[in-house]
Amino acid sequence: MDFPRMVDVLTPGTMGDAAIEHFTVSESESRFSALRPGEYVREGRYARLRVGRGLMMTDTHMERITNYEFLRRAQGDVLVGGLGLGMIVVPACAKKEVRSVTVLELSADVIGLVEPQIRHEKLTVVRADVRTWRPPQKYQTIYFDIWPTICVDNLREIATLHRRYAKALDRSDGAAWMSSWQVKHLRALRRRDPWR
Repeated sequence: MDFPRMVDVLTPGTMGDAAIEHFTVSESESRFSALRPGEYVREGRYARLRVGRGLMMTDTHMERITNYEFLRRAQGDVLVGGLGLGMIVVPACAKKEVRSVTVLELSADVIGLVEPQIRHEKLTVVRADVRTWRPPQKYQTIYFDIWPTICVDNLREIATLHRRYAKALDRSDGAAWMSSWQVKHLRALRRRDPWR
């Protein structure tokens, strides 16, 4: 199971505050990106989601590898905080081990732009704030990916979300899993430099 190339899935467009764009990374841009630790981007065509003036996400190699554990572990009823480009949702819906995928997305513009292009019978997108939404059932997999940047400051909100959703995690079969985008990396950064 792998992530799709979102340039092959999503048509560029705008809706309100949200925009899907396709962009190309040239060979020279790729080589230049390798000079910055952790920021290497392979040559190729990619998709990105902008909301307002900010970049929310891309489907570059970094985004793929930092979300791979979610894709590997997704099973049963899945709850995802954050729709983004739908990059993690499309392959999760394709897994036979996944019964349903519920995505919480705050932006109506993101939903209107992305959801019609990734529709699947297992997928339900709910316009809601993951910080206040009340789960109506239990889930075997819960994953939060609502942050546009990798920042140690996200750890406080990650801890709050994990506490808030702990009772919604169905631990009956022993394979239940809850995590957040880049949480292990952020914890390691904080251990190395507690003043961050």
